[in-house]
Amino acid sequence: MESLIIYPDSPKQYEVLKAFLEEMKIHFSIGWQNVEPKELEQWQKDMLDKRLESIEQGNFKEKKEAHKIFDKCFK
Repeated sequence: MESLIIYPDSPKQYEVLKAFLEEMKIHFSIGWQNVEPKELEQWQKDMLDKRLESIEQGNFKEKKEAHKIFDKCFK
């Protein structure tokens, strides 16, 4: 069976959806509570450190460029 990812737009929608799933006895998880965190690879840590140092020096990237960096780091 496939999984669904649902993005409620408000706290009210969240509560209604949660209550519905509980009432229907449909298994669900909230956020990342069932996902084990993984240790970052050294190259990922190095890339993040480099970018943080760049930010501290006042060198900022456009949002689009930042997304490319994060996508590369977290493939």
